[in-house]
Amino acid sequence: DALSLNSGTIKDASTLDADLDHTAVTASSSHKVDGSTSSGHPTANAGSDLVRASGAAVAVAGSGSDPQSQTLTYGWTQTAPTSGTGSGLSLTVNANTGALSFTAPSITGSDVALTFRLTVTDSDSNSATDDVTITISPQATITSLTISSTPGTTVTNTYTRGETISVAAQFSEIVNVTTAGGTPSVALTIGAATANAAYAAGSGTTTLTFNYVVQSGDADTDGVSIAADALSLNSGTIADASTLAANLSHSAVAASASHLVDGSTPMTPVGSPPAAPNITRIHITSEPLIGNTYGLGETLRLEADFSEAMTITGRPQLALAVGSEQRQADYGSLDSSAVKFGYEVDASDRDSDGVSIPANALSRNGATIRSSAGSVDADLDSSLVAAASSHRVDGSVNRQGTIISVRRTNGAPASIIIFIPDPQPPVTPTVTLRPAAGVPTTGTRFSLGSSAARIIVDITVANPPGSGMEVCLPVTAALRREAQAAGKALKLLHYTGRAWTEVARSRDFGSHVCAAGVNNFSAFAAGYEQAAPPPDSRSDSSGSDSTPAQAPMPMPTPAATPTITPTPTPQPQPTPTPAPAPTPIPTPTLTPTPVLAPTPTPDANGGSQDSGSAGGGAPAAAAPLATPRAVPTATSTPAAPTATRPVAAPPPATPTLAPTPVAQAMPTPTPAPPATPTPAASEPPPAAPAPAGGGGSGLAIAGIVVAVILVIAILAVIVFRRRGRRRA
Repeated sequence: DALSLNSGTIKDASTLDADLDHTAVTASSSHKVDGSTSSGHPTANAGSDLVRASGAAVAVAGSGSDPQSQTLTYGWTQTAPTSGTGSGLSLTVNANTGALSFTAPSITGSDVALTFRLTVTDSDSNSATDDVTITISPQATITSLTISSTPGTTVTNTYTRGETISVAAQFSEIVNVTTAGGTPSVALTIGAATANAAYAAGSGTTTLTFNYVVQSGDADTDGVSIAADALSLNSGTIADASTLAANLSHSAVAASASHLVDGSTPMTPVGSPPAAPNITRIHITSEPLIGNTYGLGETLRLEADFSEAMTITGRPQLALAVGSEQRQADYGSLDSSAVKFGYEVDASDRDSDGVSIPANALSRNGATIRSSAGSVDADLDSSLVAAASSHRVDGSVNRQGTIISVRRTNGAPASIIIFIPDPQPPVTPTVTLRPAAGVPTTGTRFSLGSSAARIIVDITVANPPGSGMEVCLPVTAALRREAQAAGKALKLLHYTGRAWTEVARSRDFGSHVCAAGVNNFSAFAAGYEQAAPPPDSRSDSSGSDSTPAQAPMPMPTPAATPTITPTPTPQPQPTPTPAPAPTPIPTPTLTPTPVLAPTPTPDANGGSQDSGSAGGGAPAAAAPLATPRAVPTATSTPAAPTATRPVAAPPPATPTLAPTPVAQAMPTPTPAPPATPTPAASEPPPAAPAPAGGGGSGLAIAGIVVAVILVIAILAVIVFRRRGRRRA
């Protein structure tokens, strides 16, 4: 009764529980047990069946396992075919890993199936086997590669734009193409360029077709060619029915005169009317003379490009939008497929965001616009050309004059431009441009920028027009950055011989700063007003001179050192009654500072000290240097008559008086601080004659000479007065 249900059931067909009673079973020597030895068997895995190409190297990875983890050994044998093609192959077996390798037999025609058996044996000599079949198939190969298409236009043997060049690849057997990863293609040589003909059709057959559509710009005058082995998979596949990848090697296809290419000509099927030429682009080809704005008299030049060479009779027009107004650009010329137009800016034109060209802007205006080849009327449809800030318009800016001088300078981003306004004068002015010299670059109310940013030029005009001229100076990128950093607007400045000042009606055009109506020519520069005048400079509004060239002029001021008034030196004379001698105190009226007053006198160089003109500029406004005008008081001193009296030899003490003023005056020139505009050291010495248009240096020298003479005269008057008192 060893059988127990263990919660199970054993019933008959009528679901009646069975009676489990039974008799005992005695031991038998046929059923002994010894758990010290293994009773398990290993397993063998020869891998999946394979397909390999004829003559290819074949590798198979066999494997095995054992329930007792015993050491396994591997062996391979070929079981089929036992004779004929593919039999008796030489096998290489790795007994430790189960790897098998061999070279597939070379076959033609039908496939050949090879069968191999893997045997796995454990340490107890228990073994297991598994078989694998490897099919050897002849590989699909390209038997020919040709250009299968024929040009279909009226141009003999030539593919034109839009036509398709087809290539046929013939294989030795049926092949299948997959394009999930990429599309196979054939590289075509068209002229000097390479174009790819992509797979189009043929999967499941022996012929694959590849196509390429001719593009504008393609050209080949000796014929399309194909290099050897030009077919690429591009991550796609081309395989035979056994999924064996095809061999894509092929020979080159030479160029042929039957397959020429001309992408500049549109496709025209044989027997059909030629296609109408169309507009490929409309654009503005000109640039403003100054910055990004066209002024009065400037011409906007536009161009309409067609798909082929054209013939035009009459005067077509091209519409353009200038601000809220529509203008018409007139036909100018024809250059093959490019039709050129021009529009001259009118005084009323304004467009702050840029000229635009509306859709379908080209109109025949009674003209004919046809293709040169087929005399077919052109299709004039075109798209909108949006406004561009580089083509703004302002007719209030007069550009109607004549450009009389355009010259590039070192470091300048553009040209220095000067206009003569219409009507032109009978005699054209002569303009001379040269680097400005002897003008300050620092210590002024205006900044001319760093040395790398500034452009200073001296402009001299002979026979200028009475209405003035327009001067435009280029602006360097560095100067614009510096002005923006300072938060200041750029201005056109000129040097008056005393200071840099803004030219009236100065205007910033981006690439240039300009001012019209200029008739006072001198040194010009682009600059901006500084946040605060430098402490060593005087406001230009006062007309004071900040040029270092005149800085030495204050030297006479030391003469004001009333140290000369020690008239008390006549102590030797007991009669101090000359106490009135202190009356020389009026000598303070000699404040030599006014010695600068001579500046209002006519310039020794024959011109006014102001204007900076090359001659003939308006006289300068009286400088504050002249306002003291103490000179009259010096010349009117009554000391002069005393000089007429006979005078004996001066007392010994008088010699000491004469030198003392000199000695006292000489050291005091230290007030040269006014000359602190040390930048003058880098400027040319003022002693040199000033070039035409900049006479400031000559005037400064004349002023110094007159000042020295006045100082000597004043000292002489003082000495005579003292001598007169002593004698009295």
